[in-house]
Amino acid sequence: MFPDGVTAEDRVAVATLARYGTLVLPSVTHLTAGQTRALRGYLEGGGRLVVTGDLGTRLPDAERQTLLDHPGTTRAPLHDVDALLPQGRQVKVAGDVGGVTAVNIARLADGSAAVHVLNYGYDEDQDRVAALSDVELSVDLPLSAGRATVLASDGKRTDVEVTVAESRHTVRIDHLGLYTVVLLAADDGAVQA
Repeated sequence: MFPDGVTAEDRVAVATLARYGTLVLPSVTHLTAGQTRALRGYLEGGGRLVVTGDLGTRLPDAERQTLLDHPGTTRAPLHDVDALLPQGRQVKVAGDVGGVTAVNIARLADGSAAVHVLNYGYDEDQDRVAALSDVELSVDLPLSAGRATVLASDGKRTDVEVTVAESRHTVRIDHLGLYTVVLLAADDGAVQA
């Protein structure tokens, strides 16, 4: 979140933004001078911006256009998910999922990743979430996971095979209930750049 510099101090800096490969700016009409400098430095350092709606409408036109015309900036409609992801989808879920899953990735202190998968497939007739079977989860991560463990909401732990192609890690989840975590353990805790 970008503070307005008045009600909250403007602390946006290039170093803070550089932790992210892509920033999505949804109708960020107000930018402070410091935020503008930070975004410009972020872009010059190889970062990518995805802009939906207006950007920096109070900025001088030349400053605004410098951000919008930068090769690292993409303009996209808010509801076009693929256009919002210039490097493609980080997570792909395949199988009989019917678009009813949500995924969140957390980086762990040892460099591993915990991929949280939530199944929203509510069956009204049975008044429960319908379990899914044989779900393929594919995640693009900057690590080399030598092993994966599926942690089910019922407490069951299952070691599964992980296939790694470049930075894309693919596992099969035999049974996806309401909530599952897939732990992708980095080889020797080493994280790839």
